[in-house]
Amino acid sequence: MGRKKHHEEAEEGWITSYADLMTNLFAFFLVLFIFATNSKEETNMSVVLQEIRTGFLERVDKKAAKVLKDELKKAQTPSMPQVDSKKAEIAKKVEKVIIEQQLKNYVHIIIEEKKIRIVFTDPVIFKTGKAELNPQAKKILKEVASILKPIPNPIFVEGHTDNVPIHNKEYDSNWELSFSRAYSIIKYLQKVENIPPDRLSGTGYGEYKPLAGNDTNINRAKNRRIEINVIFFDEKKSEETSGKTNNQATKAETSHTSKPGH
Repeated sequence: MGRKKHHEEAEEGWITSYADLMTNLFAFFLVLFIFATNSKEETNMSVVLQEIRTGFLERVDKKAAKVLKDELKKAQTPSMPQVDSKKAEIAKKVEKVIIEQQLKNYVHIIIEEKKIRIVFTDPVIFKTGKAELNPQAKKILKEVASILKPIPNPIFVEGHTDNVPIHNKEYDSNWELSFSRAYSIIKYLQKVENIPPDRLSGTGYGEYKPLAGNDTNINRAKNRRIEINVIFFDEKKSEETSGKTNNQATKAETSHTSKPGH
């Protein structure tokens, strides 16, 4: 009798555990069913969460885009004095000539604080070891001169070579060759293009101001160049200096005429 009662209690315990398991499984599948049916409330909540996430990302993207746009705007249209706007205008015109004549690989424009450097590589202007202008050089120099002639800025021409020694009937050194090349440019700008000689000057640096090390053929080619520098000066300082000079001259003249016996 005791054993039978114990057996019945064991069976009831097993059934209870099984019922609890089935209840838990039913509750689990019920939850899955609710999510699967995408009830209106759940759908609305999902949409809200998605909109919050999307709106946040869009605001971040817009902020980043605005910062980038502002930075580019500052870089493209910086607050410059008038002299710099002139510089940009000249550089743009020269660049147009370079593109039209398909010389982008051989002529470069470098804008600096006090000058525009128009850099011509050796093959465009001169033959090796020579200082006579090539026909192509005259063509592009004519276009560049038409841009530079109307402006009053001084023009300084530099001749540069690589470090390969030169010894021929015309030149004893690279220094002499670089001087002759600079002078050929100056002479052309004055004699042919009628740029006033008081605006023109130049020198030859030989191999002593390289752009790159003279250790490879490519680097040596970079160093063989002519630079036409359009010089810009501080107009305000120039006016102040001119005014001081005039005042000093006036004072000196007044002092001189006011002395007795003169």
